[in-house]
Amino acid sequence: MAELDALADGFVFGALDDENEVDVSYCVGLSVAAGRTKPCIFHRAIDETKNYVQALNVIRDLDFTGVLTSGTKQTAAEGVADIIDAVAAVGDKVEIVVGGGVRSNNLPQLVLQTGAAWYHSSALVNGIELADTDEIIKMLKILEGGDDF
Repeated sequence: MAELDALADGFVFGALDDENEVDVSYCVGLSVAAGRTKPCIFHRAIDETKNYVQALNVIRDLDFTGVLTSGTKQTAAEGVADIIDAVAAVGDKVEIVVGGGVRSNNLPQLVLQTGAAWYHSSALVNGIELADTDEIIKMLKILEGGDDF
């Protein structure tokens, strides 16, 4: 893992057990393997948990630096209510990373509604399976408070 640690700025992982709850022992093992020297983000598996807020608390207690979530729904726009709850539940202990269908057309509303500081997007548009440069620039302008906001 030391080789990965040297190449990575951080890690995104997570695991659920057979009952769709955070697999604490597996996550601790991954965190130890990551060397605990870089930020670790729990991925969207949280959206599949039985109790979203309880899972957030477990993740917070495991010292993850963030949680990538679409708020238990397919997209962040659909899950905005749960994302708002997540931001409130973890306070400043864990960063909520809003992801799942985040694009320039819904980013302003997500920023206004959720209060989250971090957003994840594949920037895929028009059915093309490659990140769109113009889409990335639009989203950056929005996040910087530019004209498109």
